[in-house]
Amino acid sequence: MADPEFIKTLINKQVELAIKLQKVETEINIFSSKVISKVEILGYLAKVANDLINVANSLGSIVKSCNSYAFIQQGSLYSMSGAIAAAEGYGLNDPKLKLKGLLGLILGGMLAVFWVWGRRLLSGCSFF
Repeated sequence: MADPEFIKTLINKQVELAIKLQKVETEINIFSSKVISKVEILGYLAKVANDLINVANSLGSIVKSCNSYAFIQQGSLYSMSGAIAAAEGYGLNDPKLKLKGLLGLILGGMLAVFWVWGRRLLSGCSFF
C-alpha cells in the first residue's frame, strides 16, 4: 500500500478537480439554455447532492481502508478532515506489549512448573 500522505494528497487533488469539473458543467448548462425553470434548478441541485453523497461515501471507504492499514502498522487513524488521531489497540504498537509479554512468560512458566509438579506427584500414586 502506498504512503497515506500521498493517498491523502491524491484524494484532495481528485476532489478539487471534480469540483472544478462540476462548476464548468453547471456553467455550460446554465449559459447554454435561455430560461431555466425552478423545477430544473431543483433537479440540478438534487443531482449535485446525490453526486456529493457518492463522493462522501467513496472518501469514507478510502479513509476506512487507509485506517485499517495505518492502525495495524502505525497505531494511528486518519479522519476525513485529515487530522491524525492516536489510537491504542491490540496491535504490535501497544505500549504495554512488553508488560503483557512478560506476564505471559511468567504465567506460562508457572503453568509448566505446576504441570511437571503434578505429573511427578501423580506418578507416585498407584491409582492413576
